[in-house]
Amino acid sequence: TLTFVGQVPQGALTYNIPAGLSTLANQVPVSTNFPGSTVGNDGDLMYVWNSASHGWSATIWSYFGGVGWDNGGGAGNSVNGPVLNPADGVFYANSGAAIPFTQNFTVQ
Repeated sequence: TLTFVGQVPQGALTYNIPAGLSTLANQVPVSTNFPGSTVGNDGDLMYVWNSASHGWSATIWSYFGGVGWDNGGGAGNSVNGPVLNPADGVFYANSGAAIPFTQNFTVQ
């Protein structure tokens, strides 16, 4: 049994995605679509690790301004981005200016 002790950040959590290639992960330990449909520059890409196959997912997430994220999955595709579980992260290729954004989180 593993027991983790600590504090989970709450309230307005600030992020900043710099121009170019960087890493991105959620600051809180929840499984959720990330970073959201309004976060991105047109043409941005996210590369997601596939833990089941121990390699990079063949699906690359692309951002289309005004629409959201697309992974080529067709109907039911999430415009909010990939589901990131606790400790998951992505490589984010930002094709434009830095993207500052805020997400609100409250422990339930």
